[in-house]
Amino acid sequence: MTELPLKTVDFETISANSDGSVVIPEVAKHVTKQKRQDLQGIRGIAIISVLCFHFLPSEFPNGYLGVDQFFVLSGFLMCMLLRRSSTSLKSENFRSSVIPFAFDFYSRRLKRIVPLYLLIILISVLALFYIFPDTAYETNISSGKRALVFMSNRATTQEEDYFSMLAIAVDIFTHTWSLSVEVQFYLIIPILFIIGFKTLSDEFQVHFYVLLSAISLVYSYCFCTETQAFNSVFARVWQFNIGIILYLLTESKKLSTDEYISLIESENSPTYKKTIKYILLISIIWIVSYPVAWPSAILRPIVTVSTGILMFLSENDGILSSHTLTYVGDVSYSLYLIHWPLYAYWKLVLSDGSICNTYLLLVLLISILAAVLSYECYEKWYLKLSNKSLMILCGILLVLNAGTLFKDKLNFDSLSQNSTRLDGIINGKVSFELAEKLNHDWSINDFKNLNVPSCDYETENGPLGWCRHKELNGKYKLMLIGNSWAANHGRIIYEECRNRSKSILQGSSQGCDPLYNSPEATHCTGTVAKYRKGVVNEKPDFLFITTKLFNSVGDPMPTGVTQLKDDPIYRAMKRHTDILAENVKYKLFLLKPLPHIDGEKVKDIVGMVKRREDLKEFDKVLIKRSSDLARRRYEQLFKNCKKCVSIDYMPLLWNSSTDYWRLYDENNSGLTYITSPNHLSPHGLELVRNIYTEICRTL
Repeated sequence: MTELPLKTVDFETISANSDGSVVIPEVAKHVTKQKRQDLQGIRGIAIISVLCFHFLPSEFPNGYLGVDQFFVLSGFLMCMLLRRSSTSLKSENFRSSVIPFAFDFYSRRLKRIVPLYLLIILISVLALFYIFPDTAYETNISSGKRALVFMSNRATTQEEDYFSMLAIAVDIFTHTWSLSVEVQFYLIIPILFIIGFKTLSDEFQVHFYVLLSAISLVYSYCFCTETQAFNSVFARVWQFNIGIILYLLTESKKLSTDEYISLIESENSPTYKKTIKYILLISIIWIVSYPVAWPSAILRPIVTVSTGILMFLSENDGILSSHTLTYVGDVSYSLYLIHWPLYAYWKLVLSDGSICNTYLLLVLLISILAAVLSYECYEKWYLKLSNKSLMILCGILLVLNAGTLFKDKLNFDSLSQNSTRLDGIINGKVSFELAEKLNHDWSINDFKNLNVPSCDYETENGPLGWCRHKELNGKYKLMLIGNSWAANHGRIIYEECRNRSKSILQGSSQGCDPLYNSPEATHCTGTVAKYRKGVVNEKPDFLFITTKLFNSVGDPMPTGVTQLKDDPIYRAMKRHTDILAENVKYKLFLLKPLPHIDGEKVKDIVGMVKRREDLKEFDKVLIKRSSDLARRRYEQLFKNCKKCVSIDYMPLLWNSSTDYWRLYDENNSGLTYITSPNHLSPHGLELVRNIYTEICRTL
């Protein structure tokens, strides 16, 4: 064997491949494996962990830690790129050197991330328009806009919580939160790097990043809630810094070629290093695959630090550098972006309420195949483009994304800006085509329509909370409470009662009945007490309670109970109703429950009416949950409550010829009375308007 000349490795010459792996050009001509394939292997383990967590969360509850591993790997790569670009900072004209330094860093990172990211967002939005259920539209358009500008790492809005609780929407962009954190870190790391590079020696730069990590860690654990710590880039700085510190420690070795070769040849590696390396590797795999969830506050630092140490010891490791594992690492970026929208579609359309079925396996296989095609055909292609061509590509994708995400604003139309009806219909009949569009629009804009323009909301939570109506000129104090149906009815009650009211207080909550706390609805704990306190403090002249049927007041009676007087649900409802009635001066109006529909069937209504198919059978399929028992409980309440007055929509929604519910307007092209999220549509609200006109007239 020819003796190699002794030569010191300058780690400032390390470069990055397009796939994020590491090349050491000074020794590349002497070493068979030029890239840090082991890092790709760790990346492969990380993406497998994330996939297991997303597809089988109950079996792999700790798989989310794969994202923490990604952050450490990203920190390593960022520091490598910054060190490579730092030669320009050594010039005497520091100010003029900063711009080339920053441009070189950002162009390299954004070139890797943005083209695929924008393409996946565009495809996801198009799928949202044409493939996903209507109920997924509203929350995902909002999240898509945030994802487009890398702002997905914020707390879940009440709107998203509400739709998720109903299991009618899944955020198809939720996985972009980690990329948002990473890109936001890109904004601050060059500044931190310049401070360390220009003011500190190489030895003290490590101490500098250790100090920053300590500050970030204290901030995360002492000053953030769990949600804030999860989403905040400042609470994640310490994880990126683990990778940065690792790179600086590796660079500081300045190994000779002979020393380098002796280190990477596994058979000559010190035994204790091998032992530590494999203990760490096995421990990480064991933690992320353990079927019992452990506190993230404990696991996150353990896995983060362990990953950093493993990266330090694993160079050219045979297992981590295996072809299969490194290829998984190569396709990990495509796989990460692609898998979640496909999983979301399975969750909404194909899961049928199950946590695992054959379709889930099919979706996983499609995700892997699509990721491989994306990597081989798209990623490799655009990474070879010039910066100019890449900017053109990204510009086109950005414009297309903006056009699709903001198309509602760009193509806003209304039946009539002058219409006084909530549904905008002024000429009575509409075409089948328009009816189909309206049914679609009412469903996808359902949550927005819960906002009442006349209400001053107490918090930023919007319609699901407390608000007071303004511009009133009557003499009575009114109060409206309920689940989201209170917000759903807020505008029509305001419009019909404003001239009879001096005050209207409105309170609504997400899926929580004001008369009964269901033990299964843990998010509703305390709701009944909250409404009771509100009524006691307000002491209204008239109280309206409007609720949508959930699995609470419609639940079956316990085994062995046959009489309503012995039914624990009814007894709880009566007890709370009596307390409310005592604090109402005149009357308490209660809306009798309506059946719960299958929201997915709303899109089929117009077609059924147009084709004159068997509507009786369709009506039965449309209804997912009967309201019979819930209505019986309410009827019993009215018998035992002198102040209680029944509001019943059944006469308006009952088809006498079929002796069954008909929840759409068959005489007007199938305009729906109920939206996919199970609220009254604007057309439905207009149907019941006269009920409130008469009630308010007689107050």
